[in-house]
Amino acid sequence: MVATHFESFRPVVAQLISKTVDERMPGIVRLEVNRALRDRGGGTTIRDTAVTPTAPADFTVLRGIGDVGNKRLIEAGIRTFAELAARTPEELGAILGISSTRVRQLDLIGQARGLARRRPQ
Repeated sequence: MVATHFESFRPVVAQLISKTVDERMPGIVRLEVNRALRDRGGGTTIRDTAVTPTAPADFTVLRGIGDVGNKRLIEAGIRTFAELAARTPEELGAILGISSTRVRQLDLIGQARGLARRRPQ
């Protein structure tokens, strides 16, 4: 009875998981969830489409970051203000080609932290 009852919810669960995967998880998770659903005998899977990552943040809104700095941050794999805020001044200085002292003077980490709170990503 419980298994039968669960089967009626399978499409709804798959749809909810799909929405979560689309919004918050990388493509590899989608593949693992699909595999798990198939291994359990379910025919319903999360859409087998490539996950398009969200566009990176526009770091030029930070005081002291121009187009070149924006490009360098993105090339370094930093896509969100929260990810930028998690870096050390030394790491950011190396990525941006400036000193860690300048990173501190510009308060890049503080600026990013503030924007990460205001702009959920």
